[in-house]
Amino acid sequence: MQHPKIKFTCTLRKATLDDSEVLKSLWHKLDVSLPETPFIANMDYRQEFHEALAEQIESNKATLTLVAAVNELIVGCVCGYVYEKPEAINTPVGLIHNLWVEPEYRRKGVATQLVQSIEADLINSGAKSFQVAWRHTDDARRFWQKMGFIAYEAVSAKTVNN
Repeated sequence: MQHPKIKFTCTLRKATLDDSEVLKSLWHKLDVSLPETPFIANMDYRQEFHEALAEQIESNKATLTLVAAVNELIVGCVCGYVYEKPEAINTPVGLIHNLWVEPEYRRKGVATQLVQSIEADLINSGAKSFQVAWRHTDDARRFWQKMGFIAYEAVSAKTVNN
């Protein structure tokens, strides 16, 4: 049974300091939703990372954070920044990370709008190419491929059993 598309207006905007608690909650949901790996299991580190990211919201100097809101309710977010990558052909590179859309708003174009908007902002900041990493799930792979990204390497992990 196919579910009917829900019509709603989604507003994209730069995050403000007032959004920081909501964003930290969304980023935590992102972390716990991902498959476990030996390298990202340290939730204390992830919480510190989220705190640092939230502190940058006010200045938007190091990382740009965009939110998607429906009737003032933040339902999604994405972050990105531009950096020099000497080994890349098309540098500077816009790195996109921490994309999250609340489950009830998925498959309605919110993530696509967030990524297209942050790409435009990163291009305005000098990006000549983009890079994103995602956990190995079919949904993530399909989404990023739909957005024009091509996987070019795989990173694997293994825990040493003592």
